[in-house]
Amino acid sequence: MKLNTIPPRLDSLYEIIIQKIFNLDDINICKRILGFVTTTRRPITLSELKSFDKILEDIFEDLESLKMIVGLCGSFLILQNCTIYFVYQSAKDFLLKKVANKIFPSSIEEVNYTIFSRSLNILFKTLRRDLYRLCYLEFPIDKVRRPDLDALVAVGYSCVY
Repeated sequence: MKLNTIPPRLDSLYEIIIQKIFNLDDINICKRILGFVTTTRRPITLSELKSFDKILEDIFEDLESLKMIVGLCGSFLILQNCTIYFVYQSAKDFLLKKVANKIFPSSIEEVNYTIFSRSLNILFKTLRRDLYRLCYLEFPIDKVRRPDLDALVAVGYSCVY
């Protein structure tokens, strides 16, 4: 029976899951994704994730292929409406406390620095005066329509944090 194979402690279960992820061909990409998602202060969108990392940006031109890779981390992460969440807070805690040295390229500080520097870069490239071309200052907020390709989607996290 499968239930008998589940370890009694949650950490033991997470160890089995992380070992399965580490045996994947896409281990380096999965580690990058887990590192970024673990470091951020709130759940992030796929677009925000791509904006944090030049490698992810170069590899994944469309969000569908990035969704597939996030799915490989599915025992830790869940994707809802293009936003990446941890399945449980205990999963994030496990990654931070037990396997941080395995998922972060060099350190959590370096991942924070990468997010910070890429955020500055993308903010510099994206933000400009009258981004939605409203043309005058007193435009009613209820009349503003976000364009289909909203320029702020990828910089939401960077704007706040």
